[in-house]
Amino acid sequence: MIKAKYDWAREFTEGLAAVKSGGVSNGKWGFINPSGKTVISLEYRDAHEFSEGLAAVKLGEKWGYLDSSGEVRIPFQFATASRFSEGMALVTLSRLGKKGYVNREGELVIHPRYLNARDFSEERAEVLFDDVNGYITKTGQYIWSPRN
Repeated sequence: MIKAKYDWAREFTEGLAAVKSGGVSNGKWGFINPSGKTVISLEYRDAHEFSEGLAAVKLGEKWGYLDSSGEVRIPFQFATASRFSEGMALVTLSRLGKKGYVNREGELVIHPRYLNARDFSEERAEVLFDDVNGYITKTGQYIWSPRN
């Protein structure tokens, strides 16, 4: 059992859990292992769970991705960032900007152009383009022709 000493904790994924300490509004996030040992220091403004070996964390005003050793694998450059699903993660380049996808190497493979978008599942992702919902492939090709 892990002694309650954090203000917030997310569930364990891939052997680590994101935890927050220092206050609900001003605290910092890091990661612990199942024994409760801090393995990635509590220095981030926000943190998501690990998926596919990487976790999105926020440093200052930008998001980037760490591996389970705490090494930065994708630099802090995104206004928003989500977890990886099928090798792709949903990101934005500006706070209220359009959404696109980055791969595990940090390459912006589908440039932000969607008003809304979801994680990839079964090689497809639902996107909203010009108020029309549809699906794209991992290359950004439409499975439908967007039109009103």
